[in-house]
Amino acid sequence: MAAETSTRAAPPNPAPHAPNDPPAAAGAKDPSMPINLRPAAAIAFVDGPSVEDGAAALAFLQQEARDPSGGRRMLRVPVAIRFDGPGKLMIDAAAIGVDHAALGVAALGVELDDSAMGVGLLDQLRSACERSATTCAVWLHVHWGPNLPMPPLPPIPGAPPPAPTTLAVRAFEALIGPGVAASSARVGVAR
Repeated sequence: MAAETSTRAAPPNPAPHAPNDPPAAAGAKDPSMPINLRPAAAIAFVDGPSVEDGAAALAFLQQEARDPSGGRRMLRVPVAIRFDGPGKLMIDAAAIGVDHAALGVAALGVELDDSAMGVGLLDQLRSACERSATTCAVWLHVHWGPNLPMPPLPPIPGAPPPAPTTLAVRAFEALIGPGVAASSARVGVAR
C-alpha cells in the first residue's frame, strides 16, 4: 500500500509577530502596545471642613462625592483605624477622624473597601503603622460608596450594625502624626 501524500497548501506566513508576542528585533516598537511608564500626576485637593465638626465633614463629602456629570470624585479623608490586635490581622473599626476618639462616634464610622487596590490597605498599614499599635490614623484617597454596589446582607444576630458609609479606598497617602488636632485635619475633594 502506497503512502498518501497531502497536497494541501501550507498556511500563509503569519505576521512578523502577533499582538501578544514581543517585537522580533531589539528596540523595535509595536504601535499596538503603547507603554506609559510615567507616574500619574499628583492630585490637587481643595480643602473642605475640618473633621472636628464631623457632621459638616460628612455633609461636605456627600455633597462633593460626584461631579456635575455624575462621575465619582476623588476625596481625601483622614481615617482613624482600630485593628483587632497588635498582629493587625483585621481592621476592627474605622471612622472619619484623626484619633481613636472618632472610633466611638457611630455617625463617623465607615467601612473600607480596598478591593481596587493592587496591594491591600491592611498590608500597607501593617508596614506603615507602629508595630505594637492597635490604632492608627491615616490619609486615604477614596471614592464615596463601594467599588461594586451590593444588596445589603441580612443582619447577623449579636453583631454590631454595619457602618452607614462605605469608602472605596484608591490610595494610602500617609500616616497622620499623633500631635495632629482634628481642627487642622480637613477633608478634601479633587478638582
